[in-house]
Amino acid sequence: MEGLLVAVVSHKTEYGHYDQARVNLRESAREWMQERGFFAANGYGIPAKLREVAQATNVVVTLGSEGLLVHASMEGEYRTDRLPAFNTAPKDVVGAGDSLFTRASLALCAGDAWQGVYLGALAAGCQVSRVRKIPLNAMEIYRRDRPRGL
Repeated sequence: MEGLLVAVVSHKTEYGHYDQARVNLRESAREWMQERGFFAANGYGIPAKLREVAQATNVVVTLGSEGLLVHASMEGEYRTDRLPAFNTAPKDVVGAGDSLFTRASLALCAGDAWQGVYLGALAAGCQVSRVRKIPLNAMEIYRRDRPRGL
């Protein structure tokens, strides 16, 4: 994984645990993004702007129960697309982000960002179907990916 840069920005909590100044992390992030022109009318400007500012190759923006946005190269051209959440009735969201980014990063090492994000989203869908952060196995992801009845 030499040379692979992964940056994860998460503001699940409104305030830092050890921040005596009580800076609102969500509002600060929103202001920072507005100042740098992240918001387009259709909402899809965010991943492209993140890629530019972070000098990243690929960007994934998680949207909680609404799924995620992925901005990556396909056939030499950058495209942005949305994947729905693969579990519409989560039991516990702990570990969803870890599952998504671990699986997506592994596939990215093999060279396919789009497949990696899809598999990462499937892993996150499996993870939130249980209570507590329990390691996934390949068969769980395989079963979730198979069409019903097979």
